[in-house]
Amino acid sequence: MVRFRVIAGQEAAAREWVAYLRDHPTQFRETMIPERMQVETILSDEQEGRLHLTWFSVQLPGGAPVQDSEHELDRIHLDYWRRCIDPDWGPQRLTPEIFMTSEPVQRAFEQ
Repeated sequence: MVRFRVIAGQEAAAREWVAYLRDHPTQFRETMIPERMQVETILSDEQEGRLHLTWFSVQLPGGAPVQDSEHELDRIHLDYWRRCIDPDWGPQRLTPEIFMTSEPVQRAFEQ
């Protein structure tokens, strides 16, 4: 789980970005396959008057980097990233203390 701060003044673009991803679930899922991404959730919150986006993801080892993707959704995603994520505010990694799933989901991850 990693939190990023949105550049001041880019809040509308960041919300547009999230809406774009939400509105394209089929394409979003297609991009997950080469990345070996099993779960990807984007959360938003405001802290000290600034919008932040937090990614919660579960990715298996050996996935292709999003930067290497030729999929249109990934190109759009990376364009929004460059426009919206504050490069001067280092990502905050949140440490999961507990990650629990049901037994069928756990078995699926172990395959």
